Amino acid sequence: TDNVKVFTKYVPFMDSSRSTAVDTNEVSRQSLQVETLDLVQYCWYGPFFGQGHIEAAGRLQELQREGRVAHIGGCNYDTTHLKELVEAGVPIETNQVQFSLLDLRPENGLLEYCKAQGIKLLCFGTVAGGWLSDKYLGAPAPPEWLPGDLQEGTVSKKMYWESLQS
Repeated sequence: TDNVKVFTKYVPFMDSSRSTAVDTNEVSRQSLQVETLDLVQYCWYGPFFGQGHIEAAGRLQELQREGRVAHIGGCNYDTTHLKELVEAGVPIETNQVQFSLLDLRPENGLLEYCKAQGIKLLCFGTVAGGWLSDKYLGAPAPPEWLPGDLQEGTVSKKMYWESLQS
């Protein structure tokens, strides 16, 4: 198990307090039964105004200095906001983003910036939740999904289907 690395996420829902960071970290470490989280992928959920997202990332740096987090990554950061974290001194090593033939947003400057900074991209959605696989060739279109209706498919499948429709 020494070769296994577990990545977790930290989504503080617009809360940059130390107590939220510490409590979330403690729950994750206890659940995974580890002293140090290998990689925490940080996602700021909410609008980017003020310095809240940078302050919350700073809390992860504090946990990193304390040995509770080994590496810090971003999650769904665009170039502008990723630069803000890096320029604030947050040691971002990865950024998890959607990237596929349907969603090429990382090609709008993010790939270049990450390469220049040595930030690795962890891409998800590369086959659009399966829509780009052979499984759906010739298959009928899925039923219309209502927002939040999980009975006909997963949230991810709906998101990728919407990408196909645009």
